[in-house]
Amino acid sequence: METGRERVGAVWCESDYRLLFEALALGMTDEEIAAHTDREVGGVRSRALLLVNNATSKKGALPMLRRLAEAPEFDWDAWVREVHTRENLPYWDTAADKALISHWAAEPPPRIQQLCEQFGVGQDVIARRAIILGLAPTRAEVVDRFGAAPGSGLAVNAVLAKDKLAAAVAVLVVTDTTGEVLHLSLHPTTDEATTSLQDLTTTPLAEIQGRWTIGTRVVGEGSVRQTETGTWSATTEYTPAPPERPSRWRRLLRPVRQG
Repeated sequence: METGRERVGAVWCESDYRLLFEALALGMTDEEIAAHTDREVGGVRSRALLLVNNATSKKGALPMLRRLAEAPEFDWDAWVREVHTRENLPYWDTAADKALISHWAAEPPPRIQQLCEQFGVGQDVIARRAIILGLAPTRAEVVDRFGAAPGSGLAVNAVLAKDKLAAAVAVLVVTDTTGEVLHLSLHPTTDEATTSLQDLTTTPLAEIQGRWTIGTRVVGEGSVRQTETGTWSATTEYTPAPPERPSRWRRLLRPVRQG
């Protein structure tokens, strides 16, 4: 699944507005509201400005919206729907989420052009929402399921994502307590790197105190992909992994997931 602030730049949905008005009711600051809705501060202020029909400055939009929401008769859902109608914006609500989930499970699934017509949104909105709902981890998987218009941004991004995945390698590094690299090797998958790490416990290297790291890397990306690390110790007691999973590390302690 995509990591990071996936809602940044995404279409505002019913669930996002619910988080927004929940944060307003709790008296959160602008920065706290942004974190609560998983958006940027500027994005939250811009949306609030839209909701108050540009009746104030961008910075004053959230306080004004808060005052409106404090009225006993205020219905945020009705208010938001009215704004979307006024601005001719599609409104992605719970019903749309349920429909998308149903389409994802359908055999055969509909093409993305059909979904765009049904929901009145663009391809990227469909892809982002599928990821947020946990239906797919990346846009590439969305395109595999629903397709994409040839030459569109979504289609190009899916191809690039697959190319990067194909070029990814697992890097295994073992260092001593001073940080000196004692072992470094490349592997096609993290499972194979794990097996190689396990095999190292039968070598003299197993007697050295230090740390191990396994990271998935693509040339030019830096360290943005998953990394696992832990303490390397010859005296650590080994506990077998559950039988349905590949055997894990021997003589290792306190694995910590990063990134």
